[in-house]
Amino acid sequence: MNHRLLPNRCLAYFFDRPRRSVVPRKCLIVAVLACWTSLLSADAIARAGELNSPKHAVSPDFRVTTEGEGDEAQWNILAGDQLVATYHANLKETPAIYPLRTLDGLAVTRDFPMKKAGPWERKDHDHHRSLWFTHGLVNGVDFWLDDGKPHMGKIVHREATTETIAEAVILRTENDWLDAEGDRVMKDQRIVKFHQINGELVVDFGVRMLASDGPVVLGDTKEGTFAVRVAGSMKVDADLGGQITNAEGKINSDAWAEASDWVDYSGPVIHQKGDDVDVSSAPIAGVTILAHPKNDAGPSRWHVRDYGLFGANPFGRHHFGLERYDGVKIPAGESLVLHYRVVVHDGGFEKARAEQWFENYAASLPEPLDDSDR
Repeated sequence: MNHRLLPNRCLAYFFDRPRRSVVPRKCLIVAVLACWTSLLSADAIARAGELNSPKHAVSPDFRVTTEGEGDEAQWNILAGDQLVATYHANLKETPAIYPLRTLDGLAVTRDFPMKKAGPWERKDHDHHRSLWFTHGLVNGVDFWLDDGKPHMGKIVHREATTETIAEAVILRTENDWLDAEGDRVMKDQRIVKFHQINGELVVDFGVRMLASDGPVVLGDTKEGTFAVRVAGSMKVDADLGGQITNAEGKINSDAWAEASDWVDYSGPVIHQKGDDVDVSSAPIAGVTILAHPKNDAGPSRWHVRDYGLFGANPFGRHHFGLERYDGVKIPAGESLVLHYRVVVHDGGFEKARAEQWFENYAASLPEPLDDSDR
């Protein structure tokens, strides 16, 4: 039975009766309320099914192919025959993921500076490289900017392993954070798991930041940390319908600097311009980043901008309107662990789905970085 017809059928039971039949007013009120309750319950059940049922009837098999070696190495992640992501050992001087696509093949990050700037892209901030992890102040060294100047550092990929298990690809890497003289400031271990949940591409990212060469201070700056630069047509200031939304319901510039469990950036995906392009019928896609509540550094604040930058930063304070502090300290030989989940979704933002994604993620144990996490 179509549950949306229940109220009409209930009412018809009373109003279609023979005129000589008398229905007490109280009974009518109770019956109508019962009918509407049935409708709401059925709607809730149907909605729950929509949230938890996969959009793709058959879950794609994930696999990985590898190209190049050393700095030129890259790992191509495929869902079925669709390339959904490539992890680069060195993407313009930093490890990063480009491209990043939905399971339907929509590219959600900008092309610049890896390629010629696409439609609605600005040739700015060439250190914004699709999806990447870094921080702007580590023992006084800037790893956010990496132009080779004396105060800037560089993250260097050292090794990687991959495994394919249960419809997922898992990539583990080790990286050194070097200052301008080539001395190591610290090292990190990363795990990146590519899989799907309910028909959406999911990228689970974990990192252990190790004070391998002495104490480490992750400084108080807005420039960081786990970040995406969305496609030009998706950004808010393209004026094509792009929107930022956080868990508290704040949108666009109001979401900047706020602490939140998650933030979504959604908009139309258009990779060409011209008189023959119908912007109004462009497909919609988005990226939701979820911060795991057990992250060692506490809640993330969001360096998220109308021009397309989208970063979770657990270390910055004073730029975000809080009191300046000395940063997060990692004693020599110890480490700090962070976990984030990226949902790359086809279709527009839906608050109920984002809330369910976070609830599920918060209740889960992140993928272990090594045996000590098991």
